[in-house]
Amino acid sequence: MSDLPGFFQLLFQQGFVPAAAVALAFWNADKILSKDGAKLLYAAIAKTWDGSLASQTYALLDQLMSGYFSWRVGLIRYLWNVFVLTLVSIVVLLSIYFYTISVSLFDLFFVTITDPVSGDTHLALSGVLGQVLGNGLVVTYIVNCVVLSLFPLVSTELSSGSLRQNLFFVFLDTLAKVLLFVILEFASFALFASLGDSFNGDPVAAVLAVPPTIVEALKFRNMTAVYLYSLAISSFPLFILLMIKLLARHRAFSEFVRGAMFWLPFEDRPLRAISSVVAIFTGLFALSVSLVISVLPAAGG
Repeated sequence: MSDLPGFFQLLFQQGFVPAAAVALAFWNADKILSKDGAKLLYAAIAKTWDGSLASQTYALLDQLMSGYFSWRVGLIRYLWNVFVLTLVSIVVLLSIYFYTISVSLFDLFFVTITDPVSGDTHLALSGVLGQVLGNGLVVTYIVNCVVLSLFPLVSTELSSGSLRQNLFFVFLDTLAKVLLFVILEFASFALFASLGDSFNGDPVAAVLAVPPTIVEALKFRNMTAVYLYSLAISSFPLFILLMIKLLARHRAFSEFVRGAMFWLPFEDRPLRAISSVVAIFTGLFALSVSLVISVLPAAGG
């Protein structure tokens, strides 16, 4: 993989990987819709949003939200859906983070790290997985479980509210996740220190390390940045809802998207098609961010 020209490696890791992760997460989303529901959704995005379709479509969007992130689907299924969403979000940000430190995702399978104390060697992948699974995934997953469980309480507003109101909900959703994430990071750092695994077993030192860690994360300079920024990406259900509304309310945009991405099954599996559109935009966004990051240091020098 390292023999590939840099641009193609960038295109694969930063464009394809995030897009594929998002698309696969919602690949079977249409299972929560009936045939009539799929036809209604396609009718909404194939035409302008009008009064005859509005009330039915609002109900359908409410069904979409509660079909994934509601206790009504059962505890196990709800926890699984949130886990998949959390994992996808982290994968997207990991692909961007490793590019910023000039490490390929594939390099982790071959690079070994030697412990300076014991002399033992292990794959870099195992160290990354240990950090991701031991801290990042757990904290991010708990945050998403708590915040996403509140979706049913505001599902009516999300379904029938204006695009501006939906964007405000996205802001509140992200803010709530960040605040809860910071609180859990304090608890997590103190816990690991108490167990003697870090900070020389000093919980106070661990707690004091959280603020600078968060500051560096905001600058995207450590692994905590992956978990922090993944919280925004885990708002994919809201993004898909916004995409549906954009397609339904703006004929020109809908015609452009359906024409440019004619191979997607908008009529037979509208949710798969719409989530694929969101995935493509996500891949392009991740690729653009990586390109900008790669250019900035040169511009600064």
